Amino acid sequence: MTLAESSSAAREATLVQALDHDVTRYVERTRARCDRVASRRDEMVARLQREVSKLWPQADCAMYGSLAVGLANERSDVDLVVQHIPSRPEFSGHEHQAACAKRLAQQLGDVFWVRSIKTIDRSVTPIIALVTRSTANDDERIRDKLQAVRSTASPPSSIPPSPTLPLPLAPTPPRADFELSLDVSFDAPGHHGLEAVRLMNEQCGVMPLLRPLVLVIKAVLEQRALKRAYSGGLSSYAVLIMAVRFLRDWHHHTHEPDGAPGALGRVVLGFLRFFGQQFSPERQGITLRERERFSVDGGGGYLRRDHPTLTMFRCDSLLVIDPINPANNVCKHCYRINEVQRTLAEALTALEAAALVGPAASAAAGRTTEWRVLHAVLKLDD
Repeated sequence: MTLAESSSAAREATLVQALDHDVTRYVERTRARCDRVASRRDEMVARLQREVSKLWPQADCAMYGSLAVGLANERSDVDLVVQHIPSRPEFSGHEHQAACAKRLAQQLGDVFWVRSIKTIDRSVTPIIALVTRSTANDDERIRDKLQAVRSTASPPSSIPPSPTLPLPLAPTPPRADFELSLDVSFDAPGHHGLEAVRLMNEQCGVMPLLRPLVLVIKAVLEQRALKRAYSGGLSSYAVLIMAVRFLRDWHHHTHEPDGAPGALGRVVLGFLRFFGQQFSPERQGITLRERERFSVDGGGGYLRRDHPTLTMFRCDSLLVIDPINPANNVCKHCYRINEVQRTLAEALTALEAAALVGPAASAAAGRTTEWRVLHAVLKLDD
């Protein structure tokens, strides 16, 4: 090994160690913050369930998406699917979903905790996009309603108070305002949200590095407004599939166990390098179905986009095959893939530069932080 190669290897080892430390800390902090708002989030979901039950007593709201897989932060939207609504034979699946969305949107129109409602019925799966708000006055408003009910009720009898009145009339400590976005869809044969949750939870169970990798990549993309499929970016589901594909090939080539020292740091750097600098969306596609892999120049399990079986996707900027429904490209609207790749490549460059500078130089410049390198790509408060 030459002196230059030795120096480069030492820099890489320093970066891996620092990144491993920071990503581990970032994941722990993200989960703690998500847990702190869990009760407020659950409260909103329960409120929605009550409104759904008024229309369809047998229906229930099930969670899917990032929260259901443990890949959310405190600002994440909540994805819900309403199940067990009786079907109507005169409607197709999409028509039934759209009719349900319209009816629930009307039901929620005058609910005080809903700040805004938008019904998106021209998408493949009709969705109600809700922005909800829980304020410090909510408890007071509910207590006032309960007081009015009690003041007009019949005189007290020997019958004990109803246990269905959920809040006491005694003052409760004020709470900070809490805003939450809910995306509500309706179950139908083409809705695969819950199937995807089961699949991805299985993958996270066999790949301990998957959740940390996806959390940090999602955060990098979110800061550049590239984490929304409807605006040309990558959905959380797409990032998950890409990360699973990468980790499978990473383990195949390196044979490194997940618990090896620095493994998380190496995986994050490897993902940024591959998808930021090496992956070619024009020539390569991504799939988790091993038997469908047509390797590109030894590219480790990535589809050749010029293969005759993939002609239906030839106009899509990025090809990521849905493992639940192989006829679906989950990235068919990712027209900003070049920005995504540039963002990942720039993140890699920034991390390498931060490792060269080091915490001592940052302290000398008056910048104190407990983060070693991750602050170079994410806005982090200590």
